[in-house]
Amino acid sequence: MRTTIDLPNPLFKQIKARAALQGRSLKDLMTEILQAELSNPLENRKLKTKKTIEIPIIRGECGPLMAFLTNSKIESLEDDDHVRS
Repeated sequence: MRTTIDLPNPLFKQIKARAALQGRSLKDLMTEILQAELSNPLENRKLKTKKTIEIPIIRGECGPLMAFLTNSKIESLEDDDHVRS
């Protein structure tokens, strides 16, 4: 089946050069790359995730104070640069 895909020029040049270095056609290399990507289950992929931070456990005289720390309070602390990266 024929299709048209618009690729950024640097990416196209890179894949075309790789195919040439391997003595393969662009079609064969692209097919192999796409098959490898599609056969890789989503669970095994390294997905881009949001930056995470570790929150220290804060203990008061009556026990952990985490019950008083809400998501909005954490976000406001992050916004105020009270959290060190």
